[in-house]
Amino acid sequence: MNRLIKSKYLFLTLIIFLVSTFFSSISPAHAQNLNHETSAAGGFNSQFNGSMAGWASMGSVKMDVNSKYLYTNGVTGYWGQAYRNTGQFSNYTYTVMMKRLFDQNSPNCLFVHMGTSLVKDKNLWYPGYAFCYRNYGWYGIFRRAAGGGTVVIQGWTKTPDIAVMGWNKLKVVTSSTSFKFYINDKLQKSFSDTHRTKGYVGIGCFDNGVYREQLRVDWATLTTTY
Repeated sequence: MNRLIKSKYLFLTLIIFLVSTFFSSISPAHAQNLNHETSAAGGFNSQFNGSMAGWASMGSVKMDVNSKYLYTNGVTGYWGQAYRNTGQFSNYTYTVMMKRLFDQNSPNCLFVHMGTSLVKDKNLWYPGYAFCYRNYGWYGIFRRAAGGGTVVIQGWTKTPDIAVMGWNKLKVVTSSTSFKFYINDKLQKSFSDTHRTKGYVGIGCFDNGVYREQLRVDWATLTTTY
């Protein structure tokens, strides 16, 4: 009987040792990724469940996380934006699931091939490309030029593919200077442009002051291609 108890004790001790050795070999950054994010081939999979690791607010308007979403409450007359601060990308598929509460008309955007400059009185991020939608079923694509000027690539256009006042999946597929833009997996527009061949990616919205609403982002993923 004593021999059996001793054997069980030695077995449990061995199991505890092996488990503790495994977890002690994981770096804090890796442990954080196990809980909140996975990365592969230079891309990322951000779920924003209590962490915005690898992301930061762009400019003066704060974006934050709760247990479910990346979000901003906005500031009247300003853009609120977050960007992936781990590096710039050139050839990739970038996808975001997002929802704007209440506001029907203000733009909600994905940003691709972005630089790091700001028009401070609006917190407008440039240069780069903004792929935007409005809650009542309109989308537009714009190039933000040097100095914060706007070049219209696709003016505001009605589309049946937007989930009105609901969750929408926006996706950009880019290979250096070529771009394809999707809403809920339906292609909206493709074009080529040589002004920007790489940059940061991000998420954001404009607050027109009509509502104190949130932009919520459920997840964001990026897969690189070569």
